[in-house]
Amino acid sequence: MEYKQYQLETITPVCISSGEKLSPITDFFIEDNHIHIVDQIKLDDEIRKKQLMNKYIQKIHQTKDNENFKLKLFIENHLGDANHYIKYSIPYLNQKGYKQTHLQTHIKTNDSLYIPGTSFKGAIKSALFYHWLTNNKEGEKALNAIIEFLKKKVDKGQLKKEWNKLEEKYLQHKDSDGRFLFSDLSISDSDPITEESPVVFYTQRIHMKNKQGIPQLKECINKNEKATFRMKADNFNLTQSLNRFAYNAILTEQEILEDEAKGFVDAAVRPQLNSFYENILDDIDALEHSNSNTYYLRIGSGKSYFDNSVGMAIFERDKDAFFQLRKTENLGKAPGEKNFKPRFVFPITRSLIDQTFEPTGWIKIGLNQ
Repeated sequence: MEYKQYQLETITPVCISSGEKLSPITDFFIEDNHIHIVDQIKLDDEIRKKQLMNKYIQKIHQTKDNENFKLKLFIENHLGDANHYIKYSIPYLNQKGYKQTHLQTHIKTNDSLYIPGTSFKGAIKSALFYHWLTNNKEGEKALNAIIEFLKKKVDKGQLKKEWNKLEEKYLQHKDSDGRFLFSDLSISDSDPITEESPVVFYTQRIHMKNKQGIPQLKECINKNEKATFRMKADNFNLTQSLNRFAYNAILTEQEILEDEAKGFVDAAVRPQLNSFYENILDDIDALEHSNSNTYYLRIGSGKSYFDNSVGMAIFERDKDAFFQLRKTENLGKAPGEKNFKPRFVFPITRSLIDQTFEPTGWIKIGLNQ
């Protein structure tokens, strides 16, 4: 089995978090629709040279929130032209005078953004597992057994033990030559994305009940960007598995938005989300009819539970069993909540690009012919 080259296209902005968060107090300032990242070495050297370190630290410690200290103003008042200390700048595409917040950075290699193979592989394995549970006799039998197990109101430890057995059974599948299927699923990192790709978006994790949003700044690969990667996956029917998982995840989301969250999601959000999702559903229908080797995936920061979990198979098959799964696993438990009571809607938050209400992380991948 050989690696084949695939091309990815970002349908919405994608952020694969590096784990690093930059502070508006010490790491960057915003001006002219750009995030300007400060050269910390140059800045620290000049602050020490002018014996301003104590004053600088005191100003930071006095800061109660991100609005109380302006890095650019401090530089201009004490060191001169702030542009002299800029390391690099990133376009900030939906700046609108928002309150400053930390910047979540995208993973990089040699200062270039890319998508790691593990991000592809995690999304693909979830889709393949879901397909096995819902379209394979052995898988459906295993799914029904888990549902019956959940109805017994078992504790978390018992459920984890049974779930591990189920995953192990799936991962132990062998091909016609007796080899484990997943030993042949191998995916490379993507090639670096173009230098013009990095952008910053103001996103909000919107609470579907109280409509309040938690602001999040994210460095992203912009939509409509393309890159290549290599994958070895001949033992898997990706056409059926990946697009059907994406299709059903969208239908599940639409069901939640319409039936469970109606009246709580902002009137401006629902129609734009549904319009976006309908376009993907139409495209998936067209791809399946044309037998195209093109698939939809959702990866990275901003995914919701059903984009990344075979729990959707339980949700579709038996809502009562899924409710018990939520109780057992504390799915949707609010921080600090002592007596957990599953809410009427889950997940209760959605991470969306501000103003356009696009969900992040949607990509399309296709085999290069």
